[in-house]
Amino acid sequence: MRPTIQMEAYPLIYRVIADAELKLTDLTGLVVKLEMTVRDKGVLTKGEADKIRLQMMVCSEFAMSWKSLVCRSRIRRIVDARKVYCYLGIVVLGLTTVEIGKDLRRDHTSAIHLRKACSNLIETNDPITKIIDRIKTKLYEEV
Repeated sequence: MRPTIQMEAYPLIYRVIADAELKLTDLTGLVVKLEMTVRDKGVLTKGEADKIRLQMMVCSEFAMSWKSLVCRSRIRRIVDARKVYCYLGIVVLGLTTVEIGKDLRRDHTSAIHLRKACSNLIETNDPITKIIDRIKTKLYEEV
């Protein structure tokens, strides 16, 4: 059973979630409601927080949920979002391919393949490069 908390006791967290809901609603044109789960382990490390921020940014840029991103779909937009997540996770955040594979519910070799595929798209100046640059800028702004 998930533990429940009173959001009023955590005003900063409540504000971040409310801001994220508004931004996602503006981006997608749909009403977005986010849910928070409290971990038994306590506070997130900086690396975990950065990874979650990256996940949110990629989902926001591609207007999809994390659940959609990790599903088995081969729809181009979803695969491109996975590529961007793998590339930025490995190159910018320094995550391991094993960590990224677990996040995506795949093997670490899938993370390697997706990163290479994204690198190839960047070399050919694919439009995905602009998305990567936007996310990188946001990541560096908030670090």
